[in-house]
Amino acid sequence: FLNEGDTVVDCGAHIGTLTITAAKVVKEQGRVFAFEAHPRTFSYLVKNIKDNKCNNVVAKNIAIGNTEKMVSFSDYYASDLNGVEESGAYLVAMKTLDNELKYLPRIDLLKLDIEGCELLALIGGREILRKTKAVYFESAEKSFKRFGYTLQDIIKELRSFGFVIYHTQAGVIGEEVLDGHSTKTRYENILAVRK
Repeated sequence: FLNEGDTVVDCGAHIGTLTITAAKVVKEQGRVFAFEAHPRTFSYLVKNIKDNKCNNVVAKNIAIGNTEKMVSFSDYYASDLNGVEESGAYLVAMKTLDNELKYLPRIDLLKLDIEGCELLALIGGREILRKTKAVYFESAEKSFKRFGYTLQDIIKELRSFGFVIYHTQAGVIGEEVLDGHSTKTRYENILAVRK
């Protein structure tokens, strides 16, 4: 999906699996912006970026959302499940995509795996969405419910910016996501592509 010279934004970069893969695909002519809020996980991300000699990556230890403030962040043993919570172990800065990336002329792929803050990130990134070619996100209704919305709210937001939304399975783009669809499994990955 990505090409040499592309720009990728990885929200919820975790230890860098997608970040490093993308950095190697887009090569030195491209750029990857990796955001990871959990401080310990962020340290692993930075080490992995360095160990893989990915000089085209900018990593920041921040949460992405719809506002600029300090938020409480969890510290679970299963580090890929950490996210914004009322009484988390850490205080981290939440920033918006619009403020963090306003200088970028385009984004070829925006990936969101931020444990329920996906819609918040889109709302805080409406100017960025106008410059984005594709959005790849994790859908988990249980996580969305904690923040008071459903997958249908994300679909509505993305469609309002001219995206068509597709199911994915094992990296393959499937059928279009229809109105009324909800994620029945623990989670699924969905791709939105500009018309």
